[in-house]
Amino acid sequence: MALGPDRLRAAVTLAVYGLLLVVTGQLALVVAPLPVAVAVARGRNRFALALFAAIVAAGMASVIGVMGLLVSGILGAAAGWGIRRRMPYTALVTGVAFLALALNAMSLAVRWDATVEEVDASYEALDLQLKNAADKGLSEQAIANLTVRQWLLGHWQDVYLGITFAGMLVLSCIVVSATVKWLTLRAHTQAARTFTTFQTPDWLVWCLIAVAAFWYLDYTTEVSSMRFVSWNAGFALIGAYWLNGLAILMHAVAAMRPNALILAVLVAGMVFFGLAPMLAFVGLFDTWGDFRPRIDRLLAARQEAEDADDDNAH
Repeated sequence: MALGPDRLRAAVTLAVYGLLLVVTGQLALVVAPLPVAVAVARGRNRFALALFAAIVAAGMASVIGVMGLLVSGILGAAAGWGIRRRMPYTALVTGVAFLALALNAMSLAVRWDATVEEVDASYEALDLQLKNAADKGLSEQAIANLTVRQWLLGHWQDVYLGITFAGMLVLSCIVVSATVKWLTLRAHTQAARTFTTFQTPDWLVWCLIAVAAFWYLDYTTEVSSMRFVSWNAGFALIGAYWLNGLAILMHAVAAMRPNALILAVLVAGMVFFGLAPMLAFVGLFDTWGDFRPRIDRLLAARQEAEDADDDNAH
């Protein structure tokens, strides 16, 4: 029996989707949740289940594996559910990130022994690379990158949860923002909230103070539980404040609309001159500075001054 146009389109979509998950490598973690989020946000739950079937099939042939792609797919479903219910942007992406963190932690617990073996093997391989770095003629930057990776592997139990949460928070922002944009373009919904509205709550600074206290206790007493809490929470907070700083920057760019040259210089400074980490400080001091309303008031005052000059000129 011949397939109807809708079913044929769905079958082709599933086939292309599964193929992309297999061939895109680590990028599949970003690809996987997007169609699921769109389907759930539109209320197409049966098609979302078909997408999950494609995820399982592709995971068997993907370098990431079934569990990793399933976590991304569930993240997409949660994002679509929140978009359909018009949840506030910050609450939605934070909740989705925590869900993904919990799923990753459960996956880690299930395959703990295998993970420990993989980490130990990777650590030894990096150690060997560093020992032979001079003979291989590696640059100082390459050696520094290897050293950082080795340090992270050497302390992975103290940073895994924090780094994973930060990564899932970034992924959640990408999925929610891309899904809302797609649905807006397709006229299925209106984008009431965007990434520029992402904002860390003021009370989070007290968590940062507590983390600093735990870090000091770890530094002075070397209690392992203090290190586990302070390092993981520290990386999670850095990720949240960095995203807040990026949201402020994008709000400023959208409001001020700088010319292409200024925008290119700004991007180059972030990418090539290591200014991107400074966004975490911008995000932190937004607790007291409340930068977005200040930017809006500044632009409004400038516009009023320009309008007054035009009226005087006439």
